[in-house]
This record gives sequence, structure tokens and C-alpha cells, in this order.
Amino acid sequence: MKIGIYSSHSFPQPVFGQSVRMMNILKQLSKSNKVIVYSPRASDVENSVSPLYTDAVENIATKNFDFPLTYRYTLLNDVNVYRFLRIESDSFDVLQLENSLGTLLLMKKCNFPKVAVLHSAGLKELSWKVKNLRLQGRKREYIGWSCYRFYASLCEKTLARKSKRLIVTSESVREYAANLGADPRKISILRNGVNLEEYQRYSNSVSKCKLRKKLGIPDDSFVFVFHGSFNFDQNVEAIKNILRIRKRLRNHKTWKKCYYIIIGGPIKRLEKSWRENMDDVLFTGYVEDIKPYLFSADCGIAPFPEHAPSGGRLKILEFLSAKLPVIATKNGVYGLEELVDDEPIYIMENFKDLEKLLPIPQVEVNKTKLQNFDWSKIAAVNEEILKEAIENSS
Repeated sequence: MKIGIYSSHSFPQPVFGQSVRMMNILKQLSKSNKVIVYSPRASDVENSVSPLYTDAVENIATKNFDFPLTYRYTLLNDVNVYRFLRIESDSFDVLQLENSLGTLLLMKKCNFPKVAVLHSAGLKELSWKVKNLRLQGRKREYIGWSCYRFYASLCEKTLARKSKRLIVTSESVREYAANLGADPRKISILRNGVNLEEYQRYSNSVSKCKLRKKLGIPDDSFVFVFHGSFNFDQNVEAIKNILRIRKRLRNHKTWKKCYYIIIGGPIKRLEKSWRENMDDVLFTGYVEDIKPYLFSADCGIAPFPEHAPSGGRLKILEFLSAKLPVIATKNGVYGLEELVDDEPIYIMENFKDLEKLLPIPQVEVNKTKLQNFDWSKIAAVNEEILKEAIENSS
């Protein structure tokens, strides 16, 4: 099967949920299929490269991949006629659209069957941003981003209604897709996942004491951990809530000696004052492997504000895979609500309620339940959906 993947995410550094998901799906699909990926230029490709469309830097862009893949990049993002022309000439058995932006031309002109992946985070993220710009009185940016949101909304509606099959990441997103006009019979829920085998291998080979020693964290401390891209406003808001929790717990008789590991970047998105005089808060920046930091912690934390956008909290699965209990607001487990009753996930109404949940019970993670979220299983279902789209088009 010859599969095209169209995305608005650049390679090769997957640093947030949608790109992590796509990389793991690609890894599995490429084992038995010819896969060609179209995306904006990778962040580590030299600025001087030209022309606008080329495969000349493929080896650079894919240097971190450990699986076969043809990668075609473009300098232009989203509305990209160069990408469209190359996709049309390549010709596929099926095309998977991993991001809604820039797909109107593809949906109208390219004749091969299309499967769309709808995370819902994209449009919700834009709506969140537009709302914040309005509240901040940034009129010019507000108008520009409002126009872009309208365009994104049109793209999502087109994908939902015109794709042969639609993949969504949770029941919540399935309802969202149906409201956009998607045929419920064409919608398949395909969750986010984790590499469970990798986490198990790492768990068997590390010592929490040694990991903490490298990080300069005392053995007798209780450690919270959070991770996410700071390019997304909702993650920055969650960090604000973590720092508010820190301030409250520092006045607590029993829990004042907590440490906080915050993984992600770019650090410049955080106000400098947040990072000053905080010896108990470790801002790591971007890291290649989050596992050492997760296994150094005692509890994952996800205090997202109400209505913050998300497609399916990948970080919750990663916390659980590292055998950590999780404290989260209700919105912190968006897309994974069915896990709350079966896993050590503790819900707080807002960050002020965290003290009521302490001490956190150290309950075993339900490994059987987590098996349903392994990337290999998810990718296998993804492959079957692509095959069905081809069969239904013949």
C-alpha cells in the first residue's frame, strides 16, 4: 500500500502531542507500506536551502528516524500549492491528512481516497488564543488571528464532511466531529498511545535514587512532574497553576518540601520572574527523552484550567506508563475520561483542592487497561482504516 501523509507539523523533533502521535504511527505504518510524508521544513534544515520544493535535504531532515520513510518538505506552511502539486503527481492508494489546515485544495482536486485525523485541539487552540488576545486588548493581532480561525474552521468542516473515513482521538472529539457534520458511520476513535515496552525496559534498568542524585533532588522529597510544549497557551496556564500550588504547599506543615520538575520549552515563553529564587523547581527545557525525569518523580500533575483546548492528554498516558499516580483537573484528563475509574488518577476541581488529595495513595497502575493504548495496536487499527477507505472507493 502506498500511503501519503500530509501534515502541518515539521520534523524531525516531535515536541508536542500531535507530532509525537504522528511519528509513532509512521514508525508502524512504514514497516509494511511505502510512506511519503509532506510537511513544512524541518527545524534543523539550513535556512539557505532552495528551491521552494526539494528533496535535497531528506537525509538531514530524517537523520533521527530509525525507520524507512520518504520525507518531502516545503518552506511554506498551511496554504501550499507546491505541496499540492507534488502530492498530485506522486499519486497514492490513500492519503492521510494529519492536520486540517491547508487541506481545502487537496480535498477538492486530489482524486485518491482520503482519511482525516481530527484532534480538535487545533481549532480550540486558535479559539483560546483569540479569546486571550481580545482580553489583552491586542486589537491588530486579534483581528488577524480571528481571520485565521475562520479559515481553520472552514478546513475542519470540509475534512469532517468530505473524507472517506475520519479518525478522532476520543469520544469527546467524536461528538465534536459529528457537530461539524461528519457522518457518524465514518468516524473511528483511535486514542493516543505510548511505547509501553520502552517504559517497561527503562523501569527495569533505573534507580530513582540515582536519577534524583543527578538532578540534585533529595531522596526524601516528594516530586511532582509536568511536561508539554510552552508554545501552547494551555500548557503555560497549567504551569502557572503548578506554581500557585507550590506557593500554597510551601506554607503547609507536612508538604512544604516538595520539588517540581517542569519539562518543555521554549523557556522564553515563561516569564523570567517565575524562574527566579525557585530552587525547588527544575525547568529542564526541551529534552530528547522524558523518561529519566518521569521516573525521578512521585506524581504526575496536570492542573489545566477549565475549557483549555486539548485533543487527548498524551502526558497522562506517559505518567501512568512511568507507574506514577496522577493529579489532574477534570480538563486535565480530556479524552481519557474512561481511565479515571480504573487508574490512579485523582481529580481536583481546581488547583486549590490539591491539599485535600494529599497524601497521594501509591496504587498500582492497571497494566491490562494500558495495553489498549500501545502505539503498535493503535497503528494496526489505523492501517485497517486506510485499507477500508481504499476498498470503499473502488
